Amino acid sequence: MPTSTLNANGFVHCKGIFSHNTVSSIRAHANSCTAAERQNSAHVVWRPTGRDLLGFAEIFTHKALVETARAALSPHVKMSLLEVLSTRKEVETSTRACQPSMLGFDPTSGVGVHRDGAWIERDLGVLLPPRLTLKAAVWLSEVGRSQGNLRLFPFSHALDRATIGTLDLAPSNYYDVLADAGDVTFFDRRTLHTRTWNDSSNERVAVFIEYSVTWLRRKQRLWVPDIADSGADRDLVRELLSEPADPWSCYWP
Repeated sequence: MPTSTLNANGFVHCKGIFSHNTVSSIRAHANSCTAAERQNSAHVVWRPTGRDLLGFAEIFTHKALVETARAALSPHVKMSLLEVLSTRKEVETSTRACQPSMLGFDPTSGVGVHRDGAWIERDLGVLLPPRLTLKAAVWLSEVGRSQGNLRLFPFSHALDRATIGTLDLAPSNYYDVLADAGDVTFFDRRTLHTRTWNDSSNERVAVFIEYSVTWLRRKQRLWVPDIADSGADRDLVRELLSEPADPWSCYWP
């Protein structure tokens, strides 16, 4: 994977990582797991656990993802988070909390420019903290502009907290990810990003996987008692999902 581009821009988009068959299988699993939530909301964020989580092992253990995480972070990484996102057409209303290119994340809609885990900088007490996590957006549907696509701000991973507040969020300064099913977008957690509203009739489906250095406490309780039926490399699944021997040594990100 082109880690030089990731280092320079704060993100890199990779075409055709997953086959059509894998995309179809994982999307069917994602749809099955989120069926109830999708009936009640146009935008669903779901964090699987147990056997539901193991149904995604084919993608979170994929060589391209794991090797990119190791190259970007450390030879030893773990999975910190896996989220399934499903976004159908969102009704245009005047009550939208914020536009996609405004600082300030709305957790209900997932819209608003933000940096993941920004309080890590506060706790470490440094202006430019090291890269501690890497996210991989696995696209299970085609996504175009104004279809809930990922919007990223190049070079923003290298900005300190004071500078972010003065950042120009004009269209010329951001990059809209246009993806085909099977593509993967890797991005540094420090890179400012948001999603756009989905104004199309196409459902946007993606799985966001976060890998981290091993001393960070997970953002998600995995509850996976047995990996025997993971359908993937058991040793790698065990490595990515294992809990630390001393949980008190882990910082909560």
